[in-house]
Amino acid sequence: RNVNATDLWTPYIYYADAVAPHDSGYLLGTNAYKDKAKAEMYTYANNGKQIKAIQAYLYVKGTSGNVTFNVWNDASGVPGTVLATKAVAISSLTTGYNTITLTTPVTQGSIFYVGFLIPTATGDTIAVACNDGTNGVANAGFEEWSDASWIAYSDANDYSTDLNNFIFPIMCPATTTSIEYNELG
Repeated sequence: RNVNATDLWTPYIYYADAVAPHDSGYLLGTNAYKDKAKAEMYTYANNGKQIKAIQAYLYVKGTSGNVTFNVWNDASGVPGTVLATKAVAISSLTTGYNTITLTTPVTQGSIFYVGFLIPTATGDTIAVACNDGTNGVANAGFEEWSDASWIAYSDANDYSTDLNNFIFPIMCPATTTSIEYNELG
């Protein structure tokens, strides 16, 4: 995983603006900048494993829209083609850890991304927790800007810090019919 075990004890949800009133939304979620998606990159040798689910620590508010969770392949260092997707009603998500089981498990390449599209329904809000940026993995946390370009949080043109999304793939042997353990754990 990209997050140290001690970081998991203190998930951070950051506002997009540093001063009150916090009216610009969330740094890693719904915000005034109209970010389109958030994703976390993973490097892992396949070894016959499949991504069967995604686990994410979220802040959610809303009742009407859907959140689409995706697994993307790598396209020269940023998320590329969607390999698997699952739309989930925002009303069924909770603030805290959520496990989203993919409809069809996916076999990924050695570099892949897991994340979600930010819902656009009025009143729907989502944010993903992250570490505090002091000991994260560089170039692993990503966001898709409103112009459809992907950028790493650690890039000097973005936050210039090693934030990592609390979004994790749950990987199991291809022959497993249920989620029994998290291979990356």
